[in-house]
Amino acid sequence: IVREPGSVNAKMGHATLLYLTHPRRNELDRMNADYWQRESLRIDSGGSARTTPADEMIEFVSAQRDVLRELYAAAKLRSITSDPTAEGLTGLDAIDASFPHVQTHRALARLIQEDVRIAIANRDFDGAIEKIAAGFRLAEFTHDGFEMNLITKLVSIAISGIMLGLVEEMSAVDGAPNMYWALASLPESLWDLRTTIDGEMAGIAR
Repeated sequence: IVREPGSVNAKMGHATLLYLTHPRRNELDRMNADYWQRESLRIDSGGSARTTPADEMIEFVSAQRDVLRELYAAAKLRSITSDPTAEGLTGLDAIDASFPHVQTHRALARLIQEDVRIAIANRDFDGAIEKIAAGFRLAEFTHDGFEMNLITKLVSIAISGIMLGLVEEMSAVDGAPNMYWALASLPESLWDLRTTIDGEMAGIAR
């Protein structure tokens, strides 16, 4: 992937701000939570997973198109730097500084997930692939953009898992592109846990 010059941090920060200050934030969060609660109950009762997005999820995504636009623009940029707010902090202070950010990143990943599902349902496979790639970039930013600790690592792994799940969903759709070689080129492990554990131990030692 050829990256454009620019800072991922600035675009991701703007996307996060748009997300958190959305005038319908509470309403949209309730809509999302209520939908998935109903879906879980339906599937637990023997129903099958939906193959087309529900109206609530289409509205949920459409209402946050500005957020997604910033996320997708950020994914195309080259530079990721560590968050200065956590610089020099150790132990619980470092975790406290990064925790609100990475929790929001998990919510942003779920937003991308629903947008990808809409693209797949519309058979826009190229668009779905581009959005999945943006999700992986969000995982990379969550890992590299904040103080190295186990929480940021686990959230970045969770986001990567969401994106890999979307690749699996798309691959099951008739007419979807063959993703074999793209997946085969991925490293055996996306993240090195040893570095994170070393960071955690150093924080404890300090």
